Amino acid sequence: MTNNSSFEFFRAITRCPAASIVDGLRAKDTGAPDLKQMLADHAHYVATLKRTGAEVIELPLLEESLTACLSRTQRFACRRARY
Repeated sequence: MTNNSSFEFFRAITRCPAASIVDGLRAKDTGAPDLKQMLADHAHYVATLKRTGAEVIELPLLEESLTACLSRTQRFACRRARY
């Protein structure tokens, strides 16, 4: 049985990378991440989401959390939900 349904997402939740992200753990040590590049990439990502018409909810920085801006497949869909 094949499910060919599609979903439209109208909202996205983002969190800008904090400076502490350069101190996070990595599977392979290739040096510290480039914070300036990460901030530019994040800004581009948010702008792209907004261009799709999505409402972008931008959470505040969490400097104490090294991985606070990373996604862990936190996607869900609610049919006809009103928030």
